[in-house]
Amino acid sequence: MSYNRNRNNTNVCEFSLSYDEHGMAVRGMSDISDLINLGYSDLAWHCELDDGFRCNGYSTCLTDECLCADSPVFFCKDGNGCIAFQNVCDGRQDCLDGSDECLCEGRVQIICPNFKPQTFCLSPIAFCGHYNQKFAKTMIEIENCSLSHSATTVNCTRLFHDAMEENRRLINSPLSECLSSAYEDFFLRYNQKELYGVARYCHQNCTGYPRFVEGNWSRFCDHLFLGETSSSPDMYFSDYVFNCETRPYMLETFYITSVCDGISDCEDGADEAGCPGRFYCSPNSSTDWVPPERLCDNVKDCPNGQDECGTCDMGPLSSSEFLIHSKIVLFLTGFAGLLMIILNMVVGIECFKSKPPNKPGMIDRVMRLQIICFDGLMGLYNIMIVVAALVLKSRGPYCLSDQSWRSSTYCSSLGILFSVSSHGSLIAVGFMSLVRCLTCTKTVVEFRIKTVLIISASLFLINLVNSIIPILPISGVQDVFRSQAFFVNYRSNKFISSGIVNFTKLNELHIQYYSTTTSLYQTIENMNNITSEDGLFDIIEIGYYGNTQMCTQNIFKSQDSYLIYKLIYLIVISVIVAAVTFTYLVILLKK
Repeated sequence: MSYNRNRNNTNVCEFSLSYDEHGMAVRGMSDISDLINLGYSDLAWHCELDDGFRCNGYSTCLTDECLCADSPVFFCKDGNGCIAFQNVCDGRQDCLDGSDECLCEGRVQIICPNFKPQTFCLSPIAFCGHYNQKFAKTMIEIENCSLSHSATTVNCTRLFHDAMEENRRLINSPLSECLSSAYEDFFLRYNQKELYGVARYCHQNCTGYPRFVEGNWSRFCDHLFLGETSSSPDMYFSDYVFNCETRPYMLETFYITSVCDGISDCEDGADEAGCPGRFYCSPNSSTDWVPPERLCDNVKDCPNGQDECGTCDMGPLSSSEFLIHSKIVLFLTGFAGLLMIILNMVVGIECFKSKPPNKPGMIDRVMRLQIICFDGLMGLYNIMIVVAALVLKSRGPYCLSDQSWRSSTYCSSLGILFSVSSHGSLIAVGFMSLVRCLTCTKTVVEFRIKTVLIISASLFLINLVNSIIPILPISGVQDVFRSQAFFVNYRSNKFISSGIVNFTKLNELHIQYYSTTTSLYQTIENMNNITSEDGLFDIIEIGYYGNTQMCTQNIFKSQDSYLIYKLIYLIVISVIVAAVTFTYLVILLKK
């Protein structure tokens, strides 16, 4: 059946299963993975569920999770039901078509045309298990199955080596090393008579280990006891355990190797809080942390962007933070902008009121008025950039607002203003030089004012179009001029592993789910519809003018997408500069 998201909320659901090869059907099964393994088809079920089975995160009869308002759901690709989004990419296929696992990044696909589902998806580490490799080989040889291309890129030897290294790191942590070296002596001295003996021993004896002191591992001492873990409650009462609270006999207890293993076992994250070699996004966070190699890489990994704030060492003149908070820089920039506006207004009024005695003088006045207008716009840009700096300063550290600022409409508007004013002045000077040169040499018929105005208006329109094109919200245009793009909610997106948008992978996801290709913005809209989680694939785009924090185009930036545009731009600018230089040389020589 194809599930309709607009159906009325109900505890009654229907779905299709399949008979086995003997035409037998099994009732009373509520686990979808069991139904998948048995491979049923063409069996219509109609079931009624108690309220306790609806919206519990697990699909009992496929559609019972589709209309849950409290938690987001994932819509299975084939339309046969939904599962709780929290169960996506968890290593277990809950959708009949396996789409909840096959869309996940890095999955190895085993494709079997004679089975239902036809595709089985495993994580690389699961695929590298002996049983799964043996199963895949048997299916390929006997059942005409095949492996996806991703299987050929999996290096199982490397995966196992990395896993062993990580396990060795945990076993040899300063905490484990200290306690294991005193294992026998500890039991002889305390013999379980003192509940807080492990904590006291940790504080008194482990400080002799340099790595223990340097990493501040003593913060975990008060959580250590002799006892049993939550996962092995029947084990002999003679092992070290980490208790999520600083009291013995509590429910949440784990082996000490679970401390700082990258997985938060405690509900409050006590086993992952304050681990050495990590940058924590906030003082009270245990789950949001960044490894040192991902600090100051211009990509915000922390939700609050703290990995790009405060810890990055930049020169003062290259630091946007410094420029925004520097009163001298803001004053000089604002003063220069105001001075440019006032002086150009005064000169412009005088130029406008002047009465040239001849036609060449009138033409020259028209050209000078154009240059004055463009220079005045540049002064306006300076004033607006100071206003923007003051607003950003009021919001706190600049690095927290960097992406939103460079992707904002205000920044794009400033970029257009800067482009129009700077290029307009250059074009006007070039045109005025050409007119003067031709007038002085008398090689052509004398220019008319109307002709000059038409040419000037045409050049202005070309300049304006050139400035606006890079920000047009058209996929093809943005594919050329886009500087960067980031997923807004990538930390909650289980289908991607990085906040930086990889458009190739995004397109591959769309093909996997929709079996079609489309434009970027339609792709994002479609991918947002695979789950009820709002805006999962929304992106922030840093456009052409967001290349710099000053919202000016950076034509020298190394970016292959607009290489042709860059070459054309540089050629045109070079021609204009050369023309200005040549015409004034001609004028000087003629005089």
